Amino acid sequence: QLVVFTKTGYNLFQEQLGDRTENAFGGTTVGPAWSPTPDADGLMSLMRHETAHQFDRTMSSVAVALKNAIKSRCTEDENWLRAGVGNAFFQQNPVEIVASQLGNQWLSSTSTQLEVSRYRADAEGDLLPMEWLLLNAIIVGDETSTTFYERSSQGFTAAIPVG
Repeated sequence: QLVVFTKTGYNLFQEQLGDRTENAFGGTTVGPAWSPTPDADGLMSLMRHETAHQFDRTMSSVAVALKNAIKSRCTEDENWLRAGVGNAFFQQNPVEIVASQLGNQWLSSTSTQLEVSRYRADAEGDLLPMEWLLLNAIIVGDETSTTFYERSSQGFTAAIPVG
């Protein structure tokens, strides 16, 4: 049997294309050289987020163990790539970690996520955001490569193979 239907689905609320925008990096401190990523369409952010929930079901046991190990060391908002969402939320809702950090951020602007993690490592000595970034690379990649994603000011997203 190649296709199996389940009762799961995406929660799209009442979103329509163009209804609102989202800045997935809002509340997240980045370095002084940072050029803001264009806001994403709200529906497209929601689709990326809900799609990334599927990674939780397909992650390798190594990736799951890594996710849990990183989470256990996070104690403050700045330990997360989505610091604007915060430590308390992710500790209480671990199913949102990959959906939020990979779905809302990585799939929107991998370079901005890299910039956040580099800034936190350099300026604050916090390596946890870099660990989250590497987990994202592991989840969407394979042994020798991964894919970066960049959204243009026109709203299109380009997939960029790396490796």
